[in-house]
Amino acid sequence: NIDIASLQETHLRDCGKLIEKEAGYTFMWSGCGENDPNYYGVAIVVRSDLIAKGIISEPSCYNDRLMSIQITNQTNQTTFICCYAPTLNAPEQTKELFYEKLGSVVQNIPLRDDIIIAGDMNARIGKADLLWENIIGKHGVGHQNANGLQLLQFCSQHDLRIMNTFFQQ
Repeated sequence: NIDIASLQETHLRDCGKLIEKEAGYTFMWSGCGENDPNYYGVAIVVRSDLIAKGIISEPSCYNDRLMSIQITNQTNQTTFICCYAPTLNAPEQTKELFYEKLGSVVQNIPLRDDIIIAGDMNARIGKADLLWENIIGKHGVGHQNANGLQLLQFCSQHDLRIMNTFFQQ
């Protein structure tokens, strides 16, 4: 059973929602404008009963690479951000605009809230090293690339951790 999932490359336009009653899931998406090139698109799929219970909010759609929802429980609120970062070969300006918008979204989250960023960051962060010891856990793998460095710098600026590196795969 999956409660929530982050999807990329949906290639859907605008912002919308589709309820799959038989499956018990709601598919919420954020895509490009009607007249824009349709290359990307992101979506968040959640169990419909979580929406019915008021645990999951309506989505905030920012663009075809970013959207978010609020997850509320009895003790706290979490902002779940779905993203699709530009690839290594994308123009630097495209990467900068993506991280600026993601940074804006993160900065507007109340400090008491938790943050989950899920999606395809198109980055290789490599193994743990002293410079990034609070960001990368001991289970990082491979070698860092330029997008990985940009992601690590973003995490450092916003006091975020790359959690899948803290657990053995």
